[in-house]
Amino acid sequence: MILFTDSFWKGRSSGYTRIDKWTSDHYGGEEIDANCILSNLSEESLDHALWKPVTEVFVPDHEVSPQMAEPNRIWETVQPAGITKLAEKEFLVDMGISLTGWVEIHFPKLEKSQIITVEYCDHLDENSQFVDQRQTDRYIASGEGDEIFKNKFNYHGFC
Repeated sequence: MILFTDSFWKGRSSGYTRIDKWTSDHYGGEEIDANCILSNLSEESLDHALWKPVTEVFVPDHEVSPQMAEPNRIWETVQPAGITKLAEKEFLVDMGISLTGWVEIHFPKLEKSQIITVEYCDHLDENSQFVDQRQTDRYIASGEGDEIFKNKFNYHGFC
């Protein structure tokens, strides 16, 4: 298969952005800007998107091969064992077990461009305090109805 584009193509922000480097002890996350996500991919919706010219880059000839790894699969859906309010807008969610996986959070009505930050750790310190493992996701609300945050490109270790 040969895949190519040229300078006649146009592109736009998808609303999904990587956070941090994703290296050992720097696990990163993703930012989802719901204001950029198209609610549908109809011709009318696509015509109103903010398309911009793409940048053409040179890629040297090379052989491409797929990454040979087992796919991530959902084996079980786990609900929180407990939720503790730490401050006015800060909560500690205890999943009851240590696990790796994706998060899906359903929000009630949010204000347009309201930012929700989710940080993860797989253990608490000796004083039962959150251990910063630099695993962070951010959701920027569209302000339109019920909203859902769901990891698409990253998963986390947490408890």
